[in-house]
Amino acid sequence: LLQTLFMTPEFRNGIYRWKYNESVLKSDEDFKKNIPFQLQRLFLNLQISNKKSIQTHDLTKSFGWNSEDSFQQHDVQELCRVMFDALEKMFKGTKQE
Repeated sequence: LLQTLFMTPEFRNGIYRWKYNESVLKSDEDFKKNIPFQLQRLFLNLQISNKKSIQTHDLTKSFGWNSEDSFQQHDVQELCRVMFDALEKMFKGTKQE
């Protein structure tokens, strides 16, 4: 799912255009829990890295999943729902809405 979204230019560019709200994201912990921000970081790493694979731990943690949850199988529908709910919430009232 993440690779497909990354390879969809309209989606990837929409994520890149998102700017965080300073009144909402104040601390390092806020950024760690923010799915759009972590998705931006992951996409940037995918784009500029020469590595064969990129870790998704920070994005996984932003979903509120702990290490135990990471080892449980989650279906793509659940991942998509969690991610798009967070994106919709963060984009509300912005140009990306």
